[in-house]
Amino acid sequence: MHYTFGVRHFKLQSSPGYVLDSTSVLFRRRLKFEVPDPRGLVLIVVMVCLVVFTMLGGVLLKLALTEQRQSRLREARLQAEWLAESAIERAAARLTQSAEYTGETWNVSADHLGDGAAGIVTIEVDPVEARANLRHVRVRVEYQRDGVRSTRQSKVVSVEIKHSSSETGS
Repeated sequence: MHYTFGVRHFKLQSSPGYVLDSTSVLFRRRLKFEVPDPRGLVLIVVMVCLVVFTMLGGVLLKLALTEQRQSRLREARLQAEWLAESAIERAAARLTQSAEYTGETWNVSADHLGDGAAGIVTIEVDPVEARANLRHVRVRVEYQRDGVRSTRQSKVVSVEIKHSSSETGS
């Protein structure tokens, strides 16, 4: 420590980092901020960004896969509906040919449908007791895709038998 009396300007240095200056009469602490290694800070920022982008990519991938699955299910439902409509038209055509038609099991091959999936269509025809020319047609469709999942569709309609001119004797 160094003391000088009688002089207007003096410094008191008692410990490192503290200075007493007579002109400002303030104690000042010299603070030394150590900046961490900038490479380490950059590494941390890069790692956080990678984690965020990886999570974002995972979420986007999951959304895309879910949308693809939903699209396939919609396609299978639509195909099953078309098969049911075709089966009703098939039953109506068969009933026009023969009023004794009671139904059938119609196996639609994957080659016929053209999309790698097969369909099994069951057609049941029941007479309506009150009306001789009316039939209830019940159609059940099972559309199998990839051999694992299947979509089922069923419909019931009433079909009026229209006799051809050769049957009525005209």
